[in-house]
Amino acid sequence: MKKILLVFFCIFFFGKSYATVGHNDTIYWYAGSQLDFLDFRALPDTASANDAISSITIDYEYSQIMSSKQIVRVSVFCYFNKQQSWIKKKDSSLLNHEQEHFNLAELYTRKFRKKISEYFTQNKTGSFEAIQKLYFDIRAAYEAQAMLYDAATEHSKNKKLQVEWNEKIRQKG
Repeated sequence: MKKILLVFFCIFFFGKSYATVGHNDTIYWYAGSQLDFLDFRALPDTASANDAISSITIDYEYSQIMSSKQIVRVSVFCYFNKQQSWIKKKDSSLLNHEQEHFNLAELYTRKFRKKISEYFTQNKTGSFEAIQKLYFDIRAAYEAQAMLYDAATEHSKNKKLQVEWNEKIRQKG
């Protein structure tokens, strides 16, 4: 029974991306990936002050030894959910701004991969709690940086700072 609950928990908590996001609704980040206006499929929230919302997720899945509950492998990925993303107007500056959100998320995905690699260099196997803590730390850091990015660029309206952030994100990539 514990194994069934553990599998259910893993599918529910970490498999959410696969359970709710179909292949055609998802863009996994890759070098050169470019968002298009057609990728924003959700209906815009007309009550929102935002001109666009990008549903971008840093996520992971893992393999573990059931008898010991030790994690032996972690895969990390970043994706854009088309069905939960919307854009109010076709504005190339706004699209670029949302693309840089996606690129910024990928930078934090790489940081998470590095942390995982460092962790497994020191430990042959990992605990769920340790991996989860690394994930939450990275996610919090990404969310703080994304908020800073939006504030500095005024959600793409400050063209000068948008160009600076574009370059900053590209240099880190």
